[in-house]
Amino acid sequence: RNSPDGKVHIIGHSKGGVDARYAISRLDLGPMVASLTTMATPHHGSPIARMILDRTRSGILGPVIGTVLDIIGDDRRVLESLTPEYMDGVFNPSVPDHPDVKYYSIAFHMGEGGVSSSYVPWLWLSNALTEYADGSKNDGLVSVPSATWGELIEVIESDHISQLRNEMAAMKKAAKTKKQPEPRKPARSSGEKTKSAAPPP
Repeated sequence: RNSPDGKVHIIGHSKGGVDARYAISRLDLGPMVASLTTMATPHHGSPIARMILDRTRSGILGPVIGTVLDIIGDDRRVLESLTPEYMDGVFNPSVPDHPDVKYYSIAFHMGEGGVSSSYVPWLWLSNALTEYADGSKNDGLVSVPSATWGELIEVIESDHISQLRNEMAAMKKAAKTKKQPEPRKPARSSGEKTKSAAPPP
């Protein structure tokens, strides 16, 4: 979206937020960008990436996981770049924020027990593993602390898959009615701004 001064506001979901940060900082796009808002972006990495990497190197599940990565178009290098060690040890120090760009973030978590807001069974397991690894609420892949970069403007109850599906459904509905989506009004609970994001009917 264009701003009055001709700059754009970028929204990046998941790894797209990491890519956007790189483009702004290292590919000289900073002067053209007013703000970057990231959603469920692993700014500080995901322990799930490290766990998957460990399984691909050994055990009977290694070849299976490798095949899945080939099918979805990702490879081990992508996973290596999303580990906490790489993000905090290599990426973040070498990709500083642009001084003229405002950075905002939206984080997600799956609620108590990791089941209340997810209809994706395998995310229940990854939610538990991620919480065990870093002790934080998460959306099944990215924890709330890892998703925080710049100003954290909202924390929403949803899993990593459903959040994007719900946003796309809202945009499609708005396009059909030729209306803009109504701005969300998150409820406040225990000092934390949250909103349930159940799958669309």
